[in-house]
Amino acid sequence: MKNKAIIPIIIIILIALLGLGIYFGFVRQSIFVGCGDGFPNFIEECDHGTKNGEICIPLPGMTCTHCSLECLIITVDENNCYPQTCGDLGFECGTYSDGCYDSLNCGICDNGQNCNLGECIPDEPESSFFLVRWVRIAWDWITNIF
Repeated sequence: MKNKAIIPIIIIILIALLGLGIYFGFVRQSIFVGCGDGFPNFIEECDHGTKNGEICIPLPGMTCTHCSLECLIITVDENNCYPQTCGDLGFECGTYSDGCYDSLNCGICDNGQNCNLGECIPDEPESSFFLVRWVRIAWDWITNIF
């Protein structure tokens, strides 16, 4: 009879230890893993992982929030908007929005080049234009399937 009473006590102790192990595993993870892991812990306001630091662009008359590199919530309105530069956008030519309701002129291409989505590319001879165009269409189609 004494052995039968010990078994439930051992099971209860094992369950309690398992529960404590799981609890401390979560606590340990949230204490030792910092900003940028994608999981906000008790000292972070936010944590979007690799998206931390991506600046939002508010619509006119509205606000938006983003998570800073330090895992702090940043509220942006049209008065404290961060204008983008051609370098930020990766553009070397053309006119675009700077993200703050203003135009951004990234320049023009040299002779013999055309601006294509912010990149100066060499002019293609007329005779090869259709061949190059169809090769690009075929390549895009193939890469999108696989």
